[in-house]
Amino acid sequence: MTLDATVKRNIVRAFIGLGVFVLIAIVLGVLFETYIAAASERLLDEVGPLGLGAAIAFNDFVISPIPPDFLLLILSKSDATAQMFGLVGFLGLCSALGGTTAWFIAHRFGRPEWFGERFESAIEEHHKLIRRYGAWAVGIAALTPIPFSLVCWVAGFVRLDFVRFAPMALLRVPRFLIYFAALEFSDVVSQSLF
Repeated sequence: MTLDATVKRNIVRAFIGLGVFVLIAIVLGVLFETYIAAASERLLDEVGPLGLGAAIAFNDFVISPIPPDFLLLILSKSDATAQMFGLVGFLGLCSALGGTTAWFIAHRFGRPEWFGERFESAIEEHHKLIRRYGAWAVGIAALTPIPFSLVCWVAGFVRLDFVRFAPMALLRVPRFLIYFAALEFSDVVSQSLF
């Protein structure tokens, strides 16, 4: 299997995005650490792990412009970050569940026309990606900035087999953990620099 330009571009974007995300986290952490830490504690107290999980699952069920990484940034400023890796793994699982729900509905009942002309070109681009790479396209979307929920919908539309789909959707768990670890690393860097 050779990687085409779209996949290579998205892998490069993933690494650049992670680097930019870490730099933004360092800057925000330095400038707004007190506010972000307070927001983290309040979010954990008022919404709780199940509420956060439901929000992440919903976000990755609908086609949302808001990536889950912002929530990870807020959680990384919690006083209890050592215990957060379990929560972050759970949130990654909830993200996979949201994408799986999108796959199921599209697979069972869906038609791409639901989304109208607004998403037509994006659906076609991701359709080509899935036709070419099959389940690996879902895995790439689970790990990179490619919109995970959109790829899950398209995977359902093209009737990608669940046995091949599910393990790739579960790659959201390591993605969440890696991004969270990068945020933790950015916190260590910012504390040593400032």
